[in-house]
Amino acid sequence: MKQTVIEKNISEILSNDYILEVHSGTSALIISLLLQKNKNKKKEVLLPSICCPAVLTAINFCNLKPVFVDMEKKFFNMDLTSIEKLLNKNTLAIIGVHSYGIAFDTKKIRSLCDKNEILFIEDCCLSIGGKDADTVIGTSGDISIFSFGSGKIISLKGGGMAFKDKSDFINASKLISSNNILKCPSYDDVEMNQKFKSLEENIENRRIVAKHYYEQINNPKFLKPFYRHTDVYWRYPLLINGDREKFISIAKENNLIITHHYPSLANFQYDNKLNVANEFNESIINLFVNIDIDNPYADKVCNFINEYE
Repeated sequence: MKQTVIEKNISEILSNDYILEVHSGTSALIISLLLQKNKNKKKEVLLPSICCPAVLTAINFCNLKPVFVDMEKKFFNMDLTSIEKLLNKNTLAIIGVHSYGIAFDTKKIRSLCDKNEILFIEDCCLSIGGKDADTVIGTSGDISIFSFGSGKIISLKGGGMAFKDKSDFINASKLISSNNILKCPSYDDVEMNQKFKSLEENIENRRIVAKHYYEQINNPKFLKPFYRHTDVYWRYPLLINGDREKFISIAKENNLIITHHYPSLANFQYDNKLNVANEFNESIINLFVNIDIDNPYADKVCNFINEYE
């Protein structure tokens, strides 16, 4: 069967022929979990406590049990040292999310999943085109998922899936073909192709702005993630030691766009003891790095943060 524009472009990025387009990143997660759920009776799915709420929505939709992993402060990703303590005989899958477009250690998660015979779902919705060291994002998971919805790195319509196993690819194809709700919405082929062609330039501009933030922000009230040129940077996150809402309000008065994504999903969990995630929940802020923001604006953001008391 001839590949669609989304399928062809993902296939070229990943050097993988087992690619499908779907309705959205959420649909891709649901399909991934349903395929694995049909193979065994395990129920628990590990996920970062700070990520898009749609990840939790997909787990709940499949009647599976979410198990939240705490965060770490070097790259603002899930704490890999916590994962081994959470694994048990009932663990079905680990959903690894490249939070904010910053890659987690894919090799370590791959090793843990192989050792424990667990499905590794690599969520690349904010990180298409990036790398973890020399590993292309989207090539480590048993199933890797992508989103091209509003506000993503490539922002238009639809989502995608990449499979390591041909049988999963075939079974997912059957599931999609029999459920219209899972099918990719129509999009303009020329426009989508152009967005993929400009992906490298898009990412490079994001990296330039993120590196600028990393090098220029020096206010000790703000904690920065370590900068790497291989990351994509959907947003550049910071932790503020102080009143976040007051800071965002003053930033708005100065015509600066600063937001706070995401709230901790562990807030939905009784007896939440995820200390770092709880800190993120109260302190995380996001600086925009998209292609429309040039360096003069970035300078204004840096000056504002550095002068903030």
